[in-house]
Amino acid sequence: DGYSTVSVVNGVLYTMGNKETVEAVIALDAGTGEKLWSTPVAWASKLSAGNGPRGTPTVAGDRVYALGGNGHLACLDRHTGDIHWRKNILKEFRGGVPGWGICESVLVDDGRLICTPGGTDATVVALDPAAGDVIWKCVTPDKDRAGYASVALAEIGGVKQYVQFTGVGTIGVRASDGRFLWREDSAANPTANCSSPQVAGEYVFSASNYGTG
Repeated sequence: DGYSTVSVVNGVLYTMGNKETVEAVIALDAGTGEKLWSTPVAWASKLSAGNGPRGTPTVAGDRVYALGGNGHLACLDRHTGDIHWRKNILKEFRGGVPGWGICESVLVDDGRLICTPGGTDATVVALDPAAGDVIWKCVTPDKDRAGYASVALAEIGGVKQYVQFTGVGTIGVRASDGRFLWREDSAANPTANCSSPQVAGEYVFSASNYGTG
């Protein structure tokens, strides 16, 4: 069960889903469909509007990063499925599960793993991909809760930044240190902000449904 899509790297397909009582990350041979490994990383996510994880595994180097429906984040060996580290980002940063579960696919960029706990301790956080340790935390002035989107990378005005569509608006966070830079809320709705921001040059596009457009 689940809503994850797939990442394909060097002929191997990576995905995740509920398997009976657990949430698992799975690797398949993209040519034959043969299962190469399957690793349980958390208990099965039982969520409104359908069970199972929603995010897609991110592959960076020899590691796979998977964020489950209840906020369990795992780092696995790409070749064997062995777990290097795992943590629950909602528990660590005092976030809450959005109504339909965590849907984010994490971003790995320039030695930082970026994700969105949407908690009182961190709206957006950068973790060390090797060990899971905190590099920086950003709490927005409005203490945005998480939406259902994934972070986009942008360079605007010569400043590299991470752009996210949270539960209440679109925000920009400086990549180097997590400093909050800007926000714009007109594209947001109060029900579900699902689409990741789209970046074109120095422009950022956000849109949502539920009467907002």
